[in-house]
Order: sequence, then structure tokens, then C-alpha cells
Amino acid sequence: MADEDDTLKPSTKVTMSKDSVPGSARVPKDMFPPEDVTLAIVLPVLNERGNLEKVLPRLDRLAMTVPIKEVIFVDDGSTDGSLELLRAESERQWRFKIVLISRVEKLGQVNACIVGAKVANAQLVVFMDADLQHPPETIATLYSQIMNGGQVVSASRHMTASAIHRTSYRGLISRGATMISYALLSNTRSLTDPMSGFFLTWKRYVSDLSPLTNRCKLLLYVLATHADLQCIEVPYGFEERRSGSSKTVGPSPNFMIRFLIEILTYYKLSRKSVISNRSESS
Repeated sequence: MADEDDTLKPSTKVTMSKDSVPGSARVPKDMFPPEDVTLAIVLPVLNERGNLEKVLPRLDRLAMTVPIKEVIFVDDGSTDGSLELLRAESERQWRFKIVLISRVEKLGQVNACIVGAKVANAQLVVFMDADLQHPPETIATLYSQIMNGGQVVSASRHMTASAIHRTSYRGLISRGATMISYALLSNTRSLTDPMSGFFLTWKRYVSDLSPLTNRCKLLLYVLATHADLQCIEVPYGFEERRSGSSKTVGPSPNFMIRFLIEILTYYKLSRKSVISNRSESS
């Protein structure tokens, strides 16, 4: 694997357009008429057949009130029939287009999400898991908040109104990872749940990122490379998966080792982003 410091650069300022919003400015609520703003949903998939059968109908009902243009599934070599199910479902009539990206190698959630964002044909992109731990109905709240001028809107498991149903082991791992992110990434300290994998943002903030492999925390990557980006949170009820198994947190300490490597990469990028912003403003 190539040295990441040689290939990764912090995002640069871009010209305002309908498909991109610069990270240094808040989005005026009247910038885009609501009827012109469309939404893509990116879901990484690895052996999620049992959950996919349930998530698609819920997204279809949501599309009656939220302008979902496409749902992008990025499959990293499923062996349980997930890919075949998605191919069959893509032939059916839904309120959105189904886009299927099939890969033979497991490259990680961050890589899958960025690859999905790059092919999205919408101004806004939601990133969420396919295992129904992220309830699709929460997307309506995320969309409402971003249309009121948000840059990034993240669903939090730790706000007062949130409900969390998970094992004590996963809770301990999450709290430890959160403390590490607070220590190394200053713009995560205002967040109750910087580990969230369920958020909505403007496509540009993600599609220009280098698709790192074997990484799992896209929100941290986005915030590390956009020092001035403002993230707001909304509560949601998180539940343990009902089908399949977690691909991120397991019973071994390997997750924390991988996470330390990942967060140190983001820390280096955040320092470059801060220096870049200071140079531009001087």
C-alpha cells in the first residue's frame, strides 16, 4: 500500500455551483430551490441479504416525502446472495433508481462510501449502513436540517432524545474511540457522536476525497479534511442488527488498533487542512 502522506491532500476551495458547495461557507437556505435539490443514498454492503429485503421497501416509502433520486449499493464481495438480490430488485419499479457497484475485494466502508459518492447524480448524499441499525425514516430529519442551511447533518446515538440498544462491549469500544477522536480532532469535540456512520452532506465534501482502504469512519475523514466545516446533530434510535454480523467491531482488540491507525491518518490530514486554510486567509 502506498504511503498515504504522499497521496492524500486536504480538500481545496472550489467554485460555487449547483453540484458543489465550498466548505468555508454556510449554505444559505434559499441557495437551491427545494424542488431542485435531490438526494442519493450510499449503502456499503457485505453479506446483508436478510436486511436488504427490508430496507428497500422502507426507503421506497420515504421517497414519497423526500426527493431520493437514487440508492447506491456498493457490494464488497458478498457470498450470501446479496448481490443477486440487488440485481433482481434493480429490475423492479421503485420511486428511485438503484445503482449497484460490485467489487470482488473488501476495501472497507470509507472506500465504499467515497466510491458511491463519486458516481452519485445528486447534490446531497446520505451515508448509512444496510443493516437497519440506521433507521431510514431518520433521513427525513437529516434532509430537513440541511435544507435549513446545514453543511453536514449527522444522526447521533448519544443525544438526550436518542435511544440506544446495543451490547455493553460495543458501548465501551465506542466510548473509547470517541475519547480518542476528541483528543486528536478538535472539530469533533462539539459532537456527541463523532463515531456516527449515518449522516447527510453535500456531495462535494466527499466525492473529492481519496478512497482510503480498510477504514471505517467517514465522518471523521470529512471533518479532518475540512477544518471549517460545521456539523450539526439530530437524535435517532440505534439498535443492534437483527440479521448478519458486524463487519467493524468484533470480539478481538484488532478494531482499536485499526482505529488508532485510522485516526492518526485523519489527524495528519487535519493539520494540513488547518495550515492550508491559514495560508488562504493570510
